[in-house]
This record gives sequence, C-alpha cells and structure tokens, in this order.
Amino acid sequence: MSRQHPSNNFDAVRLLAAGLVLCWHQFALTGRAEPRPFGLLTLGTLGVLVFFAISGYLVAQSWDRDPHVLRFVAKRFLRVWPGLAVVTAVAALVVGPLVTRVTLHEYFPVGGDTGLFLAALSWYPIPSARRL
Repeated sequence: MSRQHPSNNFDAVRLLAAGLVLCWHQFALTGRAEPRPFGLLTLGTLGVLVFFAISGYLVAQSWDRDPHVLRFVAKRFLRVWPGLAVVTAVAALVVGPLVTRVTLHEYFPVGGDTGLFLAALSWYPIPSARRL
C-alpha cells in the first residue's frame, strides 16, 4: 500500500530557499559584492538557513515515523549517496576535463588525484592526495 505525500508546502519553501542560494552564487561567480539587505545576512545565507532548518525537521519527522536505527541510517544513506556519486563522477569525468588547464594525459594519470577524488566515494580509507 503506497503512502500519500502529506499536503504541505515544505517542498515549495525548500525549492525557494535553494533557488535563493543558487541565485546568490552569481555574485561570487561574477566577482561582485553581495548585497546584504538584512545587515550581516545575505539572501543566500537566509536560503541556506531555511533549507537546512526544514530539511532537519523532515529528517526528524522520518525518525519519528520509523525509529529503527538501521532502517533510518539506510534511508539517509540512500537519500544522499546516489546523488553524491553521480555529481562526483560528472565533476571528475566530464566537467574536470573540460575546464582543466592540463592535458588529458596529465588529468587522468593512473593513481593520480582524479582517481583519489573518485575513490572518496568508496567505503575504504583512501590515502590523502599528494601535495602539488
């Protein structure tokens, strides 16, 4: 039996908060100073605070619905790791080669930093990246 999604606006508020953060990154990317309409707080910072507050509430709600440690950890892992794996692989294997200033032969050496970057997704301890 499928569970119906609750009728609330958490998804809309989280989307708005994430959008604020995304839009606010334009200032850093273009080298411009960020406006601070709330004194020390930028709209990007406000977006981060709102996003994490609501996410924390939803994670706590997940625990409240099913307070079994192993199932809870598995749910959190399966919520985060697949997306992290895809973004990491795309960053290392697609974006990296497109924006690097080194040759592809230098970018993809066997046992090089790119491999260490990708190995961070494994369950095994990895050696720290060599100093450049």
